[in-house]
Amino acid sequence: MYGSFDPKNSNRILTTSTDKTARVWNLNNPTQPLILNEHNGIVKMASFDPNNSNRVLTVSEDGTARVWDLSQPEKPIVLGGGAGKVVYGEFKPDNSNQVLTVSQDGKAQVWELKAKGQNAIVKNTLNGHQAGVNLGIFNPHNPNQILTVGKDAVGRIWDVSNQAFFELPENQGTIIYANFSIQDSKKLLTVHRDGVIQAWDIAQSKFTKKSSLQTGIDSLRYADFHPSNPSKIVTVNVNGIIQIWDINNQTNPVLELPETNDKAVAFKFDTKNPDNLLILNSNGVATIRNVKRTNEEPLVVSVYPNQISYGEFNPNNSNEILTSSNDGVVRFWNLEDTFEPLLEIPTTNRNILWYASFDPNNSNRIFAGGSDKIGRVWSLSKNVQDLTVLMGHEDTSDRF
Repeated sequence: MYGSFDPKNSNRILTTSTDKTARVWNLNNPTQPLILNEHNGIVKMASFDPNNSNRVLTVSEDGTARVWDLSQPEKPIVLGGGAGKVVYGEFKPDNSNQVLTVSQDGKAQVWELKAKGQNAIVKNTLNGHQAGVNLGIFNPHNPNQILTVGKDAVGRIWDVSNQAFFELPENQGTIIYANFSIQDSKKLLTVHRDGVIQAWDIAQSKFTKKSSLQTGIDSLRYADFHPSNPSKIVTVNVNGIIQIWDINNQTNPVLELPETNDKAVAFKFDTKNPDNLLILNSNGVATIRNVKRTNEEPLVVSVYPNQISYGEFNPNNSNEILTSSNDGVVRFWNLEDTFEPLLEIPTTNRNILWYASFDPNNSNRIFAGGSDKIGRVWSLSKNVQDLTVLMGHEDTSDRF
């Protein structure tokens, strides 16, 4: 099971499932979840409205997105359902009465949500891609801009105030991922199937290439801007090596981190100190490095012979991390003593855990879910046996 805490009320958790439902759980009454069950296919993603958490957006394999008023869950607003299946959706950051959806018919649409009981209307239809749209996101710094990436290998930035757009130059290769810098709204990153990473400046309503990084690898697992320095890009490649690049020095990475004798598969930054990097390796080891103090030995935690499925820093304490692993155990580590976890919390049947995460509003509480259809919430400030069990999904819950 995968889930997310309500940003306004962390006594509520939202989960999705292959049983075609999403569920909203109140931790004060966890046996009676609110079941959102109008979809006819697997619910692929769900999110609370960041400004009004009594609203939820879901996207399903039935080709529709739906907006649910939790006070009237029997009457969701249906978005899409036409020729092209909806594959992604999100609320507009500065006005959650508008919702972006992208679909397989090559369209992105912005919907205007009306009063209760009224259908949404299409405010903008962004046509032009010659194949399905894989990705559509608002610029978090300028929500009137939308980035779309299509299966036609075209990337576009749209101005929703007039539906004008400017386009990535031709022959850049298939884009598998793209994102805006969280620090600089004029910076954009595109990751290409051939292992090329491109950094762009979009300040003048055009794509101006700032950097083209040739990683030499045909496929990258992931790449993104450094969260506090938009001139740095961090990548993890299929050979399990993490590299940090400077977009002003396109020849070689400025730092390379071959962490262990096995492969790195993912990384997470510390939100309090973005120079701290948590690296998850395929041999059951996680390492913690400060990318500015590379002469120091990394801190190491290990669950060998098991594999770590997920890990993250405590959002309020850089000396604490959480890991989940395929032995069904959540481990809570204090980095001042990495030989043994501070807490080990086994699930009842030790099924594979996909995910364990801190409550962003209360880091003494964690949510964990995996392959047994059950979510669990523990309070770290109390006895770890004091847990809330979220049980009711009829099939394995899908990943967000």
